[in-house]
Amino acid sequence: MSPKDLREPLPTEGSRRMTIEGSTMVNRPIEDMFDCVASGKFMQQVISPSWLRKNALTPAPQLRQISEGAMGVGTKFRQNVGASDRPLEVIVEVVAYQQPTTFAFEVTRGLNVTKIKYVFQSTSDGTRVTLKVRTRRETGLGRVLGPIIFLVAPRGRLDEQRLRQSLAERC
Repeated sequence: MSPKDLREPLPTEGSRRMTIEGSTMVNRPIEDMFDCVASGKFMQQVISPSWLRKNALTPAPQLRQISEGAMGVGTKFRQNVGASDRPLEVIVEVVAYQQPTTFAFEVTRGLNVTKIKYVFQSTSDGTRVTLKVRTRRETGLGRVLGPIIFLVAPRGRLDEQRLRQSLAERC
């Protein structure tokens, strides 16, 4: 083994990263799409575990704003998930808020940190919505990608039809 090989982390060590991105056209004004996506309700739907969203007997835990003021860069939210004997705190922080073109937030759940970024571009047909999801963790993906992973097509690209359907259902 060369000295260079000794300096590089082993494949099982360090931070793992994954980026998924894609875009779709939505026949709605850019302002409407931005306002929908840049809401606490939308973020809760995105980050709540899918098994909780489908279980009528166990409602998804509330995403509560823990910072003061209106939605913008630096706004923080908290959600407690998991069993009462093994609670897990999820922290969500808005990291980009440029109305009506860019909205991004980071979700920290244990060792998982996922950045979810939406970029909106007005077109003659409505709004082009681009979604980029980047996650990093010490070992693999976090549960936060569960609601988004179904959108993924091979090679880290989002399926345009599924992204459009997801936005239509939530907005």
